[in-house]
Amino acid sequence: MAAGDFLVIGDAGNYWFDGENGVLFISGDVTVSNKEVATTSQRIVVDADCTVVLNNVNIDLGDTPAPGILIKAARTVTLTLANNSVNTVKGGKDIHLEANGQDKMQLGFAGIEVEWNNGSDFAHLTIDGTGTLNAIGGR
Repeated sequence: MAAGDFLVIGDAGNYWFDGENGVLFISGDVTVSNKEVATTSQRIVVDADCTVVLNNVNIDLGDTPAPGILIKAARTVTLTLANNSVNTVKGGKDIHLEANGQDKMQLGFAGIEVEWNNGSDFAHLTIDGTGTLNAIGGR
């Protein structure tokens, strides 16, 4: 089923797409690929214990201040790289920190971020499968 720039295979109750913000929210086992675009500026947020199969997903957030894939705190997630797939997830840029009108620093977001909450509630991420994953931080 189409969800923004993504094609999602799985139970419709396991995901929903926020078109206004360009975010695919995943809450159960699904397979995700890019629909008809080579690269999307839309992102993925996983907020459940589940397995997500990536099958030729290509995310580049450019100037969007967020990670390409966010695994929410206290979740246990497996990202499986589909056989012979090439997946690239590039995080976006953070806003400039300025001092006296001068650019002081520019930070980038991770391609894949594993969130934590209050320093103790970490998410757990396992990456497996025979495909390729390129996770790139934004600049």
